[in-house]
Amino acid sequence: MEPDELTSEERAQQAEVDAAHPWMLVERRLIRQFAERRGGVTLEYLRLAEGPHFGRRPVLSDEECAKRLNVPVSTLRSIRLELARETFPELVASPEFKDEARRKRLPEPGTAEYWEVVKKKRRRGAKYGPAET
Repeated sequence: MEPDELTSEERAQQAEVDAAHPWMLVERRLIRQFAERRGGVTLEYLRLAEGPHFGRRPVLSDEECAKRLNVPVSTLRSIRLELARETFPELVASPEFKDEARRKRLPEPGTAEYWEVVKKKRRRGAKYGPAET
């Protein structure tokens, strides 16, 4: 086992989370596909920043990734923005995401009410995706 690979216990914990939140499997697949399609710095950055999506240990900050990859943080933030633009529409359209949103009584993605919830969560430091309101 490589030092940054997930242990069997960590894989089991991840499987429990995935079983409880199937939309996360969709997100993981979309992130991996995006990274593999782009390759290069994008792939290396997302492997470092989104480790569990690649079966690796988490998670370095953008600043730590920039130092390791010898690129400006702004480059990584651009990659993150492109990732969100490309994958978020497919994620929120997925049945898994919609099921989670219904269970948590979130507004329909894309509506004004939905974006108000997202703004409030971002102000509190939450990542995008279904979250309790």
